[in-house]
Amino acid sequence: MSTLLRKNRGQAATADLSALFEADGWQVQIEAPGQDRGPDLRIKRRARHLTVDIKAPAEGRTDRAIPLLAQAILQAQTYAKADAGAQPLAVLYLEDASDALIGQVGRFVDTYAPGTAVGLVTKSGVRYFRDPNLELEALNAGRSASSRRRTTSAGTPVNLFSDLNQWMLKVLLAPDLPPELMKAPRDQFRTGADFAQAAGVSTMSASRLLQQLRQEGHLDDSSTTLRLVRREELLRRWQAASMKSPIQRPMRFVLKTSVEKQLHQLLVAHPAQVCLGLFSAADALRVGHVSGVPPHVIVPSLSRLDDKTWRGLVPLASGAPDLIVRETAAPQSTFRGAVMRDGVACADVLQTWLDVASHPARGEEQAAVIYNQILRPHLLDGTR
Repeated sequence: MSTLLRKNRGQAATADLSALFEADGWQVQIEAPGQDRGPDLRIKRRARHLTVDIKAPAEGRTDRAIPLLAQAILQAQTYAKADAGAQPLAVLYLEDASDALIGQVGRFVDTYAPGTAVGLVTKSGVRYFRDPNLELEALNAGRSASSRRRTTSAGTPVNLFSDLNQWMLKVLLAPDLPPELMKAPRDQFRTGADFAQAAGVSTMSASRLLQQLRQEGHLDDSSTTLRLVRREELLRRWQAASMKSPIQRPMRFVLKTSVEKQLHQLLVAHPAQVCLGLFSAADALRVGHVSGVPPHVIVPSLSRLDDKTWRGLVPLASGAPDLIVRETAAPQSTFRGAVMRDGVACADVLQTWLDVASHPARGEEQAAVIYNQILRPHLLDGTR
């Protein structure tokens, strides 16, 4: 009887997990009944192929579940080695799982199998995946969210162009841009964890962005590294999302000396708080096209204009300003990507293109020059 019960639990686990993976877009192959020395499932999506070993114990006690998980990891790894190009996935399938057990699974994976995908799935709706590629972690759910995919809130997709996501998009595009035009890591990332570490963000943040990019068809399915595709559409959407009324203030220097010299001193003294933007940035990046516009400097927040950094400046109610101080809507993306040009901080070429496009004084024309001279040849030509 006990053998029959174990067999029934295993079949139920295989059926439920097959349905879960198929609903997430994986091609699922169930191994023939009675077949020995092979994985319970083989699942494939795009260029990724996983051999899955499933353990379905009768109860979720830690002293029973963790040894079975260790066995599943070893078996999944063995199956993957015998299957060219495959990666292992070990899954525990339980009636229910305590928070303590989930924590134990996470610590066990971190300590003994950090490079192996592992999952814990329960009939009560808990789904806890740890995946070096982060891909499977999009399935994670708690008891109250068993029927919905993870998003920022129920039914709400990830904002592809949030401040932090804009920075991560820059990191993904950086290998194709000259380093003097944007400061960012320039690696080819094979896993989401590597990408998160290089970008200086949490694995959760990276996972959410990558999952959204996959869902919207902006990640290359056939590439062994994280590579953006359909870039022209992505850039167009990014620019549209950035078309917001700017928060800015015209200012004048108190001293009647050289504006250029005083501006340079301000930028040199505070590179982490102030950078050149818009037309001034385009000039510094050697892609300037429009003259006669007051210099723009970018700050994280206009509320900081009351501190000692700005004592040499006063707001201007009328007349020609010496400079325009503009609050960025994306401070992390703007200042992480800023480059040093001629000793001062300058918004990167992507940020400059995004910011200048909506400026009424020939901003669209300047954006077109940046697009045609820099973005198209470096980011679009030769891609799909």
